[in-house]
Amino acid sequence: MGTLTDDMTRLVGEIGSLRDSCKSLRNSREAYVTSLESDVSGLLNVFDKTHAEMAFNTKKVNSEFVSGVAERVLGLLTGFNKTRKNMAVTTKRERAVFVKELGDNLSEMKRVNNAELTKMAKATKADGKKLVKDLDDFAKELGDNVSATRKTNVAELTKMAKTTKADRKKFVKNLDDNVSAMKKANSDDLKGARAAWASLSPQVRKAKLMAEQRAKDDQERKARMEAEQRAKALEEEKARRAEAERAKAQAQSPPAGMKKDKK
Repeated sequence: MGTLTDDMTRLVGEIGSLRDSCKSLRNSREAYVTSLESDVSGLLNVFDKTHAEMAFNTKKVNSEFVSGVAERVLGLLTGFNKTRKNMAVTTKRERAVFVKELGDNLSEMKRVNNAELTKMAKATKADGKKLVKDLDDFAKELGDNVSATRKTNVAELTKMAKTTKADRKKFVKNLDDNVSAMKKANSDDLKGARAAWASLSPQVRKAKLMAEQRAKDDQERKARMEAEQRAKALEEEKARRAEAERAKAQAQSPPAGMKKDKK
């Protein structure tokens, strides 16, 4: 026979063997499934029986626990009621004793306080008389001191006003002289600069102009500083005059305490 016939014959034989193997495997699987169903059914029966026994035992234990708890709670409530009654009786008795002692203490404190207040009132009356006398003496002495101080301040303020007026006139005169001299110097300087500028080259003129500008800036800055100093001096003079006038007014008007004492 040829090769194809041999291969086909061998393939047919293998197919038949595989069919037999599949049939045997299917039979084995069906037997295993049947055995497994039987085992699972037995386990379920055992589980049901065990669960029923556990439920019965748990119900019994819970019933006994609830009964025991109820009995203990009842005993506790009975004990609480008895203790509360005893506490109420004891508290009532102690409260009566406390109220009686409190009344006795208040009566004693009232008696002692009345005696102390009477003693304090006598001492306060004597101290008040002494305080009034001391205040009268102090007011008289204060009036004498104020009068003497007012006379002294008037004399000092008159002297200060004369001195301040002379210093102010001197300062203003010096300031006018300085400003006039600065104006003349600046005018002469500008005239000379203009004359020199006409004969210079453009480069030199530029440098000269810058120098003159710097000098002018310096002069203006100096003038501003002097003006600020002058303004500051005037402000200080105004402040001194205002202070002198205020002190003079205070010295001329008598204090409120003096008016009251005169009345």
